[in-house]
Parts: sequence; C-alpha cells; structure tokens
Amino acid sequence: MSLSTLTALTLLAAPHFGAASGSIPLTTAATPTGVAGAPIAGSIQDGTNQDEPAAQDGPAAIPADGATAVTTESGLVYSILEPGLEGSPKPALGDMVEVHYTGWLTDGTIFDNSRVARQPGGEVETAKFRLGRVIPGWNEGLQLMSPGSRFKLTVPADLAYGDQSRGEITPGSTLIFDVELIGFTPGERPPAFQPLDPQKAIMLARGIRYQVLEPGSGEAPAPDEAVKLWFAMYGPNGQPIDCSEWDNGPLMCSTQQAPLPFIEELLPVVKPGTVALVEVPPSAGFGDAAVPGIGEGDSTIWRIEVLHVARNPVLPDFVPVPDEGATVTESGIRCLTLEPGEGAPPTAEQTFKLRFTYWTTDGQLIDSSLNTPQGSLTAKADQLLLPFMKELPLTMAPGSVLVAEVPPEQSFGERQPPGIEPGASTIWRLELLDVLEPLPVPEFVEPKREGSDITDSGLVIQTVIAGSGKPARADQKVRVHYAGWLASDGTLFDNSFERGEPSTFGVTQVIPGWTEALLELPAGSTALLWIPSDLAYGPRGAGPMIGPNEDLVFLVQVIAIED
Repeated sequence: MSLSTLTALTLLAAPHFGAASGSIPLTTAATPTGVAGAPIAGSIQDGTNQDEPAAQDGPAAIPADGATAVTTESGLVYSILEPGLEGSPKPALGDMVEVHYTGWLTDGTIFDNSRVARQPGGEVETAKFRLGRVIPGWNEGLQLMSPGSRFKLTVPADLAYGDQSRGEITPGSTLIFDVELIGFTPGERPPAFQPLDPQKAIMLARGIRYQVLEPGSGEAPAPDEAVKLWFAMYGPNGQPIDCSEWDNGPLMCSTQQAPLPFIEELLPVVKPGTVALVEVPPSAGFGDAAVPGIGEGDSTIWRIEVLHVARNPVLPDFVPVPDEGATVTESGIRCLTLEPGEGAPPTAEQTFKLRFTYWTTDGQLIDSSLNTPQGSLTAKADQLLLPFMKELPLTMAPGSVLVAEVPPEQSFGERQPPGIEPGASTIWRLELLDVLEPLPVPEFVEPKREGSDITDSGLVIQTVIAGSGKPARADQKVRVHYAGWLASDGTLFDNSFERGEPSTFGVTQVIPGWTEALLELPAGSTALLWIPSDLAYGPRGAGPMIGPNEDLVFLVQVIAIED
C-alpha cells in the first residue's frame, strides 16, 4: 500500500480532515495529511518572480545614473537614486527583503515590474524574497542598500542569468534594475565559513573530500533509511550560497534517493550527530547546471549535520495459523494466541493501542503499523472499520499477541489492497499494547482578544501557560493534547483527552491556523486558539460536525517537539 494502513483504520480526526491519497479507503474520516517537503538543497531561485507574467507598464525609460556610478570588483554597477534612512542597518544574506523594482534589457524593454498589478484589475504588490535566493547581482546590490533607498543596478550577465534565457532575457544579457528597498526582516545566518584542513580530509569517490568536525554515534544509515540533514553551502571564496534556514528547513533524503551525487557518497560513511565539511566538485554537485554564485568548474563547500536517521522497523516474522490449537470465533476467524498478556480486555467504551502486521496466507508482507511514525493505532473498537478489528481486540488482555486468519468478508471485503487476490484471506498479527484511561475534557472557553497575539492572518493566540525554548520548525513534529469546538456555539467536535493519549503530527500536516500557531508555541505551552474559517476548513467544512465557513476554537497543550 502506498500509504500505511494505519492512517486509514480509524475514525479519529486530528486537526486536518483532508482525505489521504493513495491508500485503500478504510475509514469515513481522515487523519492528518498535509503538504510535504522542502526544496532540494541548492535549488536556488535564480530570478525575481520569473514564473509570473511580465508587466507591460511602468516607468517608460531606464533612469539616468545618480550622482556617482560605482563599479564593484564583481562588475556590478550601482548608483543611488534616493538615499535611505541614514545610519539604518542594511540587509544581509538570509534576510527577508521587501522591494519594488522594474527591470529592463539594455534596449529599454521592460521584462519585469512589481510596480504594476500582475493581473488586470488586481492590486499592486511588493516583492518579498530571501536574500541569497536570487541572482548574484541582486544579492550583492541589496546588501548595499538601507530601507527607503532606491538604487539603479546594472547587472552583467555573469551576475544575472549567464548563458541561460528567461523569457525575454536572452543568453549573455546585461540587465538594469530600478530597485527600492522598502524594508527587511533579519533571518538566520549560516555559520562562518570554515575551509577543509587538508591533513584531516578524507577522499571519497567522484573526487569528493570530507572532514569530520564532530563524529556522531551509532550506525550509518542503511541505503533506504530516511535521513534528516541540516546543510549550509558556500562558494569557493567562502561566500554563503544556501542553507537549510533559507529553504523550508532540513533536507529529508536517503542514499537511494539522494538529490545530489555527493550526498549519495556521504551518507554511508556518517552517523547520527555527525557534523562534516564536504568539498564537492561540480561533477558530484550540480553538474553543468548554472547555480547563481558558483562559477563554471568551481567546487562548493558544504557543512552537513546529520540530525536524525529514521531507522527501518524490525517487523515480526510471519507465523501461519495452524489447524491444530487454533480457536474459531463466531464470525469464522481462526486465531492462535502467541502471548497471553495480563489484565482485563478493553471494553467497547475504552480506548486501546494496537500494533498490527498482516500478510497473504503464503507469507507475503502487505503492511504494518510499524511502518508509520506512530508505530500503532489508538482507537475504540467501534472506531475501526474492519469488522474483525471491532471484535478481536475486545478479547485480548494488555500485552497479548495473537495471529488470526481473517476471511475477506471480515476485513476488506471486495476492496482488497494490492497484493491480495480477490476472495483471499489474510494473516494478521495483533498486539494489544495498552488500554488507555480517558482524561477529563476541558470546558469550552473562547479566547480573549485583549492581551492575545492577533496575527495578520486573523489567528488569535491566547497563551495560558508559557512554554520554554524554541518553537517547532516547519519540518518537525509536535506531540499535543487538544480539544476543538465550533466557535459559534461551543460544540465539541474532536479531542485527544477522551482517547487518553496525546496526538503526534507534523507542523505542516494540519490546518493553516494550527501550523501558524505551532510555529509560535514552544514545548510546555498551553494556548487557546481562535481560528477563522479561511485558516481552518473554509467553505468545504469537514466531516459531519464542521459546516462551511465555520470558525473554530482549540485548546492546545504542546507536550513535546520531535524531529
């Protein structure tokens, strides 16, 4: 199955009810799904709004130079058309800048312009981007500007698009810009450049050299194990070109699916916690692709930190259900208890944690809850859609393990997953991990706007208990207790307290209002959220209880932040 069965076995709803894609639909409600992925390391944006339609209006002519035109060592020519705020700071690589600009070819043709609406009848909007993710001429020129200043930048081809074309921009084109820096927000800075020590460098294949700064511990990742990497990339002169903070956080990849050749060579020789410098020749990096800030034939220096290795689970061995010694339930399921467990089985009203793995009758693995981040499912029996799962867990003591031969009418019916023949039975291994006691559900309280953090999007965050440390990053997961109500009448539609266990999900795998709040709340925080409908489920609503355009209220307790 392309999506583990765990995400489709329960009726439980976390703060995103979107349908999971690519799986056998086993539930009537969905679990958290969301947008995946950060850009590949080094996938530098090399233009300004190049995918948007070029504006056709704006200043009619290229402005004359200011009082003095200065040519820098790189060949960039700039002149000050309007000075900025005297003594104010200037942006640096990694900062988010806000600008207005017009761009011309040397013959006076306007190829881009933020000072007019992008669409007929639309509003004029400023351009916002991270310094370091645009053409080198802009990266250099904007670091000379202060808020309120307006510069003319004449950018030679080697600081623009070189021998590449971009719409009306032909190979080898010099570009001219009228740029106004409206403001900037300081961003993360990569560590200071550190060259490799030739005496400590180790040679890999493809001409790659690396030096271990911190050795890490444990085993190197297997070829198919997912690895989370923090990175910073520098040009041959030590100038920063890219880093994780300028993308959407650390890179997730594996040796088998490495985005660049040098990562494929590096991962088998590093361990969790390793910090290394890597000298990458073009053939092991971006090849012949043009990357702003890197000259043809130049090597790059990378600082890599192995943050986490998602180890492959150890799955149980296949055990068939024998003819002798097995019991048969009233519904026709043959079972064999492998471990008896201790204590009373769960009642129909109790929530339990169940681990499962299942195979074809000849031992071909189909899927396992161990293949999911949670490792198990947490539910009540009546929240499970497969008929046999409504029955068997209620006969199992905590800690017990059984195998069962399940006929199709007691499992998937006519909708068998790939790999299972129509009408065939399946062999399931069930392990009842725990029976959970429900916790009291908090009462509905609407957040107070006075004294709360009200964001530009309309989200209201009332901090009840302040946590400590840094909030989660977009690439991390959070473990939370939560309850959700309709803002209109206080109707409770979902909560984790009754299940007796916190929920875990990715920061970006939930509704936008949750994502925005989680990026502000450190571990230990308790907060009330008022989420307008456009940051929740909008006009589509969700499930039977959340109607179209419903505003929502949540109580959120951030218990832990996890990689």
